[in-house]
Amino acid sequence: RDRLNGGITKGRLHAGAQAAGAALKLGPTGFVTFGHLTEFDLGRALSLEVWVRIDTESQMPVVAACGAFNSTGWFLQRYGRGWRWHLAPISCDGGSPAVGRWVHLVGTFDGKRACLYQDGKRVAQVDCSPSRAAWSGPLVVGQSSTQSPAYQVQGGITGLRLYHRALRAAEVAERFQAGQKAHR
Repeated sequence: RDRLNGGITKGRLHAGAQAAGAALKLGPTGFVTFGHLTEFDLGRALSLEVWVRIDTESQMPVVAACGAFNSTGWFLQRYGRGWRWHLAPISCDGGSPAVGRWVHLVGTFDGKRACLYQDGKRVAQVDCSPSRAAWSGPLVVGQSSTQSPAYQVQGGITGLRLYHRALRAAEVAERFQAGQKAHR
C-alpha cells in the first residue's frame, strides 16, 4: 500500500511478491506497481518515507521508483556502499545499508534541495534543480522501472508514504522513533 496525503492507493502484485499484513515480502523476483498519478511527479515538493529490510544482497536494489536514471522522475536505491535518492538527473548519495535489519529511509525535495535520511539522521544533501518533466510510467516498489535482477529488493518493504512537502529533520527523527519498536 502507498499512502499519499493520508489516502491509500492500491497497488498490483507482480512476479511472486506477497503482501503479509502491512508489509511487502519480496524474493528473487517480485514487485508492486501503482498506476501513474500526477501526485507522484516532481512538479512540487515531495518526500518519500519507507522502511526496508534487505535479506539478500543484489547488485543495486531499488526500493521505490517513479522514474528512470538521468531521465525523469525519481527513485530510491541501495547503491555502492550507501543509498541513492535520485531526482533525475541529480543523485543524493549517503548512509550505510545493512543486511537483515529494518532501515528507515526518507528522501526529501523542497524545490531547491534534496536530502536523504537514514534511521532518523540526515546522511546526505545536495542543492539541485531536477527535471520537472513528468514520468509517465507507474510507481514501482521493490524493483526499478526498467526491471532487472540487479535492481531486485530481496526482503521486506513497509510503511511507504509520499508527502507533497519536504519533511523537516525533526519530523524525520520523530517518524523513525515512532516506528522503531515495530521494526526490531
